[in-house]
Amino acid sequence: MQAVRALFNPHAPVYLNARLQTTKRIKDTLQFTGKAIVEDFDYARVFLGKVSVTELRRLMDAHGDQLLERNIRCFLGLHGNRVNQAGLESTFVLVRLYQIPRESSSFVQTITYATNSQNPVDLRDLRANDDRQKSLELSMKDLGFSYHCQRAEGALRPNDISVGTAAEAVLSVWRRRPQQAKFCSGEHFGELYADIFTPTLNGSQVVLAVLLFRIAENKRKRPPIGAPEFVRYASCFAAMLMGTYLLEALGVSLPEIDHRNFKKAHQCIEENGDAYFERAVDVLAHALRQLYGNKDIGLLRLSATFRRGDLFQYLPLP
Repeated sequence: MQAVRALFNPHAPVYLNARLQTTKRIKDTLQFTGKAIVEDFDYARVFLGKVSVTELRRLMDAHGDQLLERNIRCFLGLHGNRVNQAGLESTFVLVRLYQIPRESSSFVQTITYATNSQNPVDLRDLRANDDRQKSLELSMKDLGFSYHCQRAEGALRPNDISVGTAAEAVLSVWRRRPQQAKFCSGEHFGELYADIFTPTLNGSQVVLAVLLFRIAENKRKRPPIGAPEFVRYASCFAAMLMGTYLLEALGVSLPEIDHRNFKKAHQCIEENGDAYFERAVDVLAHALRQLYGNKDIGLLRLSATFRRGDLFQYLPLP
């Protein structure tokens, strides 16, 4: 056996990255067994070889979760995951080790996206360390809300906001693409990610979008007595209209929404959220009549209508 540090530099130990948000680093050696491959590319060096699970256990016992802080799989936990439980005393695993410059966070993200395509990681998990997500997490914390950038275990509290709900709400309310919010969820953290989580999106805008979206979703799940049938399909469209009513009531445009007027906007939703929803339902009913006349609209057609963008030409959007 030979230590990997001898292959990179016989006099320099291997440094394993510790916490993402700190400069503290873990200093240790990783013992490989048998033959190994060392390659250089894009100003980085890659070491590929075989490591005993007992060696990995030693590292975990010594450093704990800090060892995995920049690996998105640490957020998924080390229990109940068939990928993470594949270790026995006499078992060896294939390890790929990267030696990269200190100032290379973008390269770390590239490695993460490229190597974590196995189940159960999905794109939401891979975006958890994105700078935009971290910035939103801090911004919402200042507003009294907890933002979960990765999948959370257990039920969420009223002041908890999951990244999945945030994406659907922002795409519906502020980006005005409700049909993609509801029916293209698989693209929210792929092709649509940059459109949803723009550099100008702030925590106040996310929280307000989620609050409006939750009202519409609650009405969808438990429609008020006498509510039209389309309410069960129209929560994202209703949330979009509710967002326009909120901005209208505040007398501002979306870029003006921030922590300075958040409290006023939050209070406005608490006092008028239900009225905004009822107004949105009336507008949607009128748009459906314009689109279909007085024809009887079956449930399949209703579902298809809100899956597409047919109603936009009949909606009074500023």
